Amino acid sequence: MYKNAGKKILYLAQILTIIMAVAAFIIGLVMAAASNNFLVFLGIAIGGSFFAWLSNLVLAGFGELIENTHELLKIARVMSPSGYSQSTSAPAEFSVANAGMSPKSHDQSTVTPVSPSVTDIGIKTENVEFPVVGVRIKSIAPNSVAATAGLTVADIITDLGGTKIRLVSELYNVLSSYHIGDTTTITIRRGHEDLTLPLIFNY
Repeated sequence: MYKNAGKKILYLAQILTIIMAVAAFIIGLVMAAASNNFLVFLGIAIGGSFFAWLSNLVLAGFGELIENTHELLKIARVMSPSGYSQSTSAPAEFSVANAGMSPKSHDQSTVTPVSPSVTDIGIKTENVEFPVVGVRIKSIAPNSVAATAGLTVADIITDLGGTKIRLVSELYNVLSSYHIGDTTTITIRRGHEDLTLPLIFNY
């Protein structure tokens, strides 16, 4: 009974809008001719058009309301208990074998411990820009990673593991990406010579 009623009302609103706008235009012309006043035509035409637009707005809103209500009723019927499709098949049971795992594989899983990050290699440093931009070593702790690598005071660190080093903060940011036991290389300027030395983070 109410199928497509909303759409029909929307179509009716559009048709009525056109009819009322045309009627207002014609009535305006007739009244203007009778009174010999153009302002009468203008007022009736504008007023009639506005009333037609307002009527269209009301009818269109009513049509959309009916259409939306019809859609909601269809959804409600689908979602009602009687609308559910009853499945008689038993739910598939999950098994370790179906997942491609042996029954004991999940019990035998182990967690590999992660070594602590490197925070210091036993040096005190400062930023320099001459003779090269880098980080100069001011002091080295005995038996430290830096001492074992062969670094000396006044060496200027310019690269660590392929990353250019220009500031002390950059040096420690790169160091923190390594873990105890890792191995990398460090490039330094010593006098007029560039040297690349192995750096082993053993403590």
